[in-house]
Amino acid sequence: MNPDDDTPRLVFADWLQEHGEEDRAEFIRVQIELVRKAENPSLKERQGALLGAHRAEWESPFRQFEVANSFRQFVFGVHFRRGFAWAISVNDEEQRFVDNAAALFQHAPIERVNLFHKSQHADLIRCPEPLQLNELLIDRQGFETKELAALLRSKYLTNIKHLDLIADDDNGHLDCAGLELLGRAKTLPALRHLDLSYNYCGWMFSEERQNWIKRLTKGPLIGQLETLKLRSTDVTDECAQILARCKRARSLRQIDLSGNSIGEDGLRAIATSRALSALATLDLRENDYDAEGGGQVKDCPPETRHLLETRFGSGVLLDGKAAPHPIDELFKQFA
Repeated sequence: MNPDDDTPRLVFADWLQEHGEEDRAEFIRVQIELVRKAENPSLKERQGALLGAHRAEWESPFRQFEVANSFRQFVFGVHFRRGFAWAISVNDEEQRFVDNAAALFQHAPIERVNLFHKSQHADLIRCPEPLQLNELLIDRQGFETKELAALLRSKYLTNIKHLDLIADDDNGHLDCAGLELLGRAKTLPALRHLDLSYNYCGWMFSEERQNWIKRLTKGPLIGQLETLKLRSTDVTDECAQILARCKRARSLRQIDLSGNSIGEDGLRAIATSRALSALATLDLRENDYDAEGGGQVKDCPPETRHLLETRFGSGVLLDGKAAPHPIDELFKQFA
């Protein structure tokens, strides 16, 4: 099935209707309609009612992979879009994803996979199923350089548009060598959206703390990106200035720098950057702003606020809470 073509989905819905599966047929039609009318409350309500009544049945093909007495479910989240399973979350603590990927992907036109815990990065080289994916999210695993190098050797990542390498407080984080490796990657030609949130990239390397972002922006990957999320990654004043001067980052339209500590010089550099010519959305919520006189303030200084709002208008986010941790949001989505 071509995941972008709704015609076979609607044909299948007609077949289901003729064979007594009215609710499944209606669910496909409702979700396709929601693509066009995303905020329609009656369609949303009907979608919820149908999922509430049939979720266990429609997710059952993914339950055959469970192992008796296993501590966690293997596939613990299934998300539907346009009538079919579109995204799955996989607990790979027992390292079973690669061996079961072919069978998993037979059940639906899956376009997004979330891999949790330790995964078989090296074994992904022999796993062609990621060619079907637009989005790959790897969370709570730790991203030691050796493992990241193994992942980036895969020739099956060429269709990935969204890549999330999201760390957690008690897990490994991207180090400077890993950042440089990622920035120079040649196996991600379609990548446009990169999320590195919660990787405290420079915290173990005092000599790199102020300029770790140089390592990420050394290679060509930054020139492909439209979105870069660096929430809670130890972005400092100097890091922000380096990013503002990066001429290769001219395609960036959205940057998330929330949850960091950026000084007024760094904020001014971004606000006046010629290199970031396409930048339209800048998230600075829950940033501890370093003041020129020393210390930190919670609120953006008035002059700096004015400068940012003049450049970005409503596209700069300064007040209120930052977005929740992506992992928490995912669990909520699959609840």
